[in-house]
Amino acid sequence: MSADDPGSPYRPRVLVVDDHEPTRLALQALLDGPDRDVVTVGSGSAALRELLRAEFAVVLLDVRMPGGLDGFETAKLIRGRERTRDTPIIFVTGQASDVEQIEAAYETGAVDMVWKPIQPGIVRQKVNVFVELQEKNLTVQSMAAELERSRDNLAVALESADGLVVVDCARRLLYSNPAADALFARHDPEAPLPDGVSPSPGRQDVELEDGRVVELNTVEVDWGGPALLSTVRDMTYRKHMEAELTLRNEELETLFRVIGHDLSAPLRHVQNLSDMVLADYGDLLPPDGRELLEKVHESGERLHRLLADLVVLAQARATRTGAGCDPTDVLEGVLSDLQLQIESSGARVEVRELPERLPLDRRWARQVLSNLIGNALKYTKDDASPEVEVDAWSDQAQVGLVVRDRGPGVPENLREGIFQLFRRGTTEKSGTGAGLAIVRQVAKRYGGSAWVEPRQGGGSEFVVAFGAQKASNGVS
Repeated sequence: MSADDPGSPYRPRVLVVDDHEPTRLALQALLDGPDRDVVTVGSGSAALRELLRAEFAVVLLDVRMPGGLDGFETAKLIRGRERTRDTPIIFVTGQASDVEQIEAAYETGAVDMVWKPIQPGIVRQKVNVFVELQEKNLTVQSMAAELERSRDNLAVALESADGLVVVDCARRLLYSNPAADALFARHDPEAPLPDGVSPSPGRQDVELEDGRVVELNTVEVDWGGPALLSTVRDMTYRKHMEAELTLRNEELETLFRVIGHDLSAPLRHVQNLSDMVLADYGDLLPPDGRELLEKVHESGERLHRLLADLVVLAQARATRTGAGCDPTDVLEGVLSDLQLQIESSGARVEVRELPERLPLDRRWARQVLSNLIGNALKYTKDDASPEVEVDAWSDQAQVGLVVRDRGPGVPENLREGIFQLFRRGTTEKSGTGAGLAIVRQVAKRYGGSAWVEPRQGGGSEFVVAFGAQKASNGVS
């Protein structure tokens, strides 16, 4: 806090000591101000008590105070204490011609004298000098304390768990903290950095001779001259886990592809046979038998769609291709595919402003829009005709789309779960439970995400965002 802050603990204090109350009141009115506190007392003993409680910028001390300690005795006691030895004292006296008194005043530690009757301008100017001096001293003390805290914080940072190294422009090591020494197995303070470790501004992954991988994040600093400061982290375990997870994802995708291929053929065969039985012998079957056969056909069709969605989901988890696409062109294709469903439901689909370009492959943009618009057409409220709105979405770092509906909405406790595999907001509608999981996975592959929000006036807003520059690293 600054000294001129009324709430600051650093407000300078002025102590007025005089046994004559009118003089005390006059000096208090003269010296009072927004940048200081003026304390008045009527005796030397009271002044000593105040000086024990607080620090003062200056003491105005009356020389003659009968009935107790006079000014000289009080000054000697002030100078005799370690805490108040350097407190400035200005004597106030009415004996301007008494040379011995003046000499005695300076011998007891006075820094100045003023004479009665007091000249307001001179007294205030003299006091202001000491008030400003204490303000500066307190500011210096505060800066010194802050500097000490900064040094302590720097010392803690330099000894932190992360490794820190500093090199000059010739890549000569200037500093290395214990964490960095441990990472590089440096036991000799004079030893250089390991071969291959040459910090440069930015992020680097460096493989050490023993096979470990360390990450360097380097910035330019002034270390008594141009230098580079790098944080060093052991990334060996993380790199190993990333490679392991990438392998598992590839194995999972392969598994889904095999399952989809090996099961699709027999499933299609079962469906074809059930179609043939229904066509050739359906009229000969009792009603219950025909109904059961139709359920077999429907279950096979649903399982076939589920397998297809699982294969798409596996591909979305590992595929990131394409330099971008025109969403207007993609949307036209999606609406064409959904035309029969739109007409049969009496839906109204409104297309508002779309982004100029989406940073993902056309195939995945089509998959996302098809899933979101298909859901909006499916989930309506009270059997009303669907009202679907497709619009652009963006923020400073991402671009995407929002699909709005007038359906029953998604309860808050289900808004996250519906993007997980086999989770739906309601069990009343048919579906594989993989559509929104695919949407989110595609968004993640392209550095974004997907979520749902309530729509003003009823319904839901499904938002899918993609990062224009950054994307997932292939591990999820």
